[in-house]
Amino acid sequence: SVSTFTVVNISSLAFQWNANSNPSGTLYVAELSSVPGFSSLAGSSSTVLTAAAFTGLMANTTYFVQVKARNHAGTETAYIDLGSTVTLVGPPTAGLYNNVTPVAIRANWASEGNPQGTLYIAELDDDSFFSSINLSSMTVNTYADFSSLAINTTYYVRVKARNALGVETAYTDLGSTVTLANPPVILAPAFTLVGISSFAFQWNANSNPSGTLYVAELS
Repeated sequence: SVSTFTVVNISSLAFQWNANSNPSGTLYVAELSSVPGFSSLAGSSSTVLTAAAFTGLMANTTYFVQVKARNHAGTETAYIDLGSTVTLVGPPTAGLYNNVTPVAIRANWASEGNPQGTLYIAELDDDSFFSSINLSSMTVNTYADFSSLAINTTYYVRVKARNALGVETAYTDLGSTVTLANPPVILAPAFTLVGISSFAFQWNANSNPSGTLYVAELS
């Protein structure tokens, strides 16, 4: 018999089998396990249908299923292996940015119940429409570090999760952050146009881009 998984979600799945000429009313015992040898069960269903459904499952987890038939006298067939599938992953939820420097940021998210080892794909762009991805990161962590960025520049990040079969969630928007500006440095001569009641002074931008705002104070 060939397994047919009809529904696979984050925490539930359903499957069906062929009755193989058994009459209506035949009892079937379907079992579900995250262990190939079925040494422990995640669920069991006795049914006269040729289908079973299980809920309350773990995300991104491989589940194996088997089924046997029982006649009216209680005599059972051997179990038939119906194969396995992997539950879906949940979409990550947005966290805050940290470790922000002039040339690097860390984007964070929450797993939302996905188990350790779940793969995440994070993408960074200086365009909110992600028309051209600047950097990407594939990681089993719930964060991604991006470096070699432009100084004082707005960056946007999105992330998606992928289960063990390669099925992915939609992207989760992590919003945006701005890399820091470099501190200006002294330019010699610093003071220019010194007069009786006024003077001007200048500094080096220290690689900050055009448009960077500076706050100058006099005391």
